[in-house]
Amino acid sequence: MSAALLLTFLASLALTAAWHGYSLHQKRLDVPNARSSHRQPTPTSGGLGFCVVSLLGVLALWGTAALNARAALLLSLSAILALLGFADDSVNLGIRVRLLVQAAVVLLLLCLIAALPPLHVGVWQLAQPVVLSALLFFYGIWQINFYNFMDGIDGLAVSQGVFVSLSLAWFCADAGAPALSVAALGLACTLAGFAFYNLPPARLFMGDVGSNFLGYAFFALGLLAVRDAALDYWTYLILMSGFLVDSTVTLLARMSSGAVWYHGHRSHAYQLLARYWGSHAKVVVVYTGVNVMWLLPLALLSQQYVNQGWWIALLAWGPLALAVWRIRRQCMAQDQATVLSQ
Repeated sequence: MSAALLLTFLASLALTAAWHGYSLHQKRLDVPNARSSHRQPTPTSGGLGFCVVSLLGVLALWGTAALNARAALLLSLSAILALLGFADDSVNLGIRVRLLVQAAVVLLLLCLIAALPPLHVGVWQLAQPVVLSALLFFYGIWQINFYNFMDGIDGLAVSQGVFVSLSLAWFCADAGAPALSVAALGLACTLAGFAFYNLPPARLFMGDVGSNFLGYAFFALGLLAVRDAALDYWTYLILMSGFLVDSTVTLLARMSSGAVWYHGHRSHAYQLLARYWGSHAKVVVVYTGVNVMWLLPLALLSQQYVNQGWWIALLAWGPLALAVWRIRRQCMAQDQATVLSQ
């Protein structure tokens, strides 16, 4: 298996390098604007490489009977989101088209995945087919979008992807779900190949093709792990908390202020920190530290005490939400003071 994983890494690295060269030659560049956190025109849509290699890996697992046909199909639906993102990288498709395609893919996933266990929220159990399915439907769409929103500085989305992939691989291996564990490990290897070009200072951005793909791929992997009793819902949500909390708090703050919530901006906590620290790398280190030192131990705890998962998730989210709120408040106050002084 180690040889296959090494081949996966090298294939992703090679395709990423090829796309980087092609993009420079064709001048397929992300030109900075008022909402950008980068200053130099940079090649984009680099996520195409790890998308292709990951999908080929899923097909290989299915071809060797390591992964059943249903699981392979559900993971392969990520190709639709990757194509959607690639088209959006080239021509702005508009929010209605994006949401319509995302909703259709998430709905198809929920229809095909078969029975899922109930979600425990305190003393309540939220079960299919109505309540739980509705929650998962809206959450799935939100995850695809918030992963896209959080891909705004060098290296952050790929480092988060490696963390989530390796964590899912660990939990699935420990629970006796080797096929899902290998799929997650393979995804981590493809992301490692892309990271060579994306870590600060980035020479290539993943673009919507990569962020859309990852948002859906992690949702599908998470639900398959929950279905196979390798993971609890709350454990999965805790692993995603670094992106989930920043994006959700920022969205709610923008909606409450009357801003057009679906327009691009750079007011997430990670963007504000990158601007005021003058470093993308420092932000990546902080988010990675939070993942490893705070969220992973709580995810392990929630997996051990499944009936207390709701409370452990709240424990994980509370300090993060407070941190995001304080960062936004302080940084925006500094922005306002700077404008007034001018």
